[in-house]
Amino acid sequence: MPAAASVRAAIEAWQNETAPGEERTMVAARLLGCQENSEAVIQIHAPVTTLPALLPPLADGSGAGWLYGPA
Repeated sequence: MPAAASVRAAIEAWQNETAPGEERTMVAARLLGCQENSEAVIQIHAPVTTLPALLPPLADGSGAGWLYGPA
């Protein structure tokens, strides 16, 4: 399991990449909020085609909708 600081850095770097049509600022804020508050489930309704490589496999395959954190 990567350190929280490594995950935060990966999310912030991903947020700063350009991706037309994606709402990375909102998605990154929700991912960081989940990490900081130890939430198990977050819901994102935005196009997401990539996620930081340090995160465990979260997407349900559709690239948008529900993302599940560690059980």
